[in-house]
Amino acid sequence: MSNVFARSPLTSLVLGAVFLVAPASAQTTQPGAGSADARLRALYTEEWNWRQQELARGGSQAGAAGEGARFPRVDAESQQARLAYWTRTLSTLDGIPFDELSPEEKVNAQVFRASIRALANDIRFRTYETPFNSNTFFWTEFTPRQGFATADAYRAYLDRLHDVPRYFEEQITNMRAGLGRGFTVPRVSVIGRDRTIEPT
Repeated sequence: MSNVFARSPLTSLVLGAVFLVAPASAQTTQPGAGSADARLRALYTEEWNWRQQELARGGSQAGAAGEGARFPRVDAESQQARLAYWTRTLSTLDGIPFDELSPEEKVNAQVFRASIRALANDIRFRTYETPFNSNTFFWTEFTPRQGFATADAYRAYLDRLHDVPRYFEEQITNMRAGLGRGFTVPRVSVIGRDRTIEPT
């Protein structure tokens, strides 16, 4: 099942395409602030920065904090607020003349649209009500795979641990809502997966 708060390989690929193609356009032309290219760049840059803040993400460099000092809000109200933001983003994107974009930014616009539509649809269909499957679990997302580079990064990690009860409670509420409408992964696919949360 999809989890909008997990940084999946597909999401990374999509976002990489957006932000890797853009510099090529900047090297070939220098459009004005009101040009279609500039408007598109401003839109996807603003959305990306908002998303990092909204989903409580920090740096992505090896050994850096990696995440913020809290987990993202995953309750239904917060999900709907994100849906509203992404819906407005798509509306703004619709207002940028596609024919006036440079070849590179036309690619970026198409990739960006597909990415935002997917994020919005995840919330629209409430896939967040199944925040785990046979090999991915929300309760293992905060486990560090390596040490941190700075004391501040360790402090942020300790702050995240303090936020675990709230985060888990919101996830449990979402899962119960999913069960209430018959939306969950097959029982057979998660047999024994509860052991992943047991102390070792």
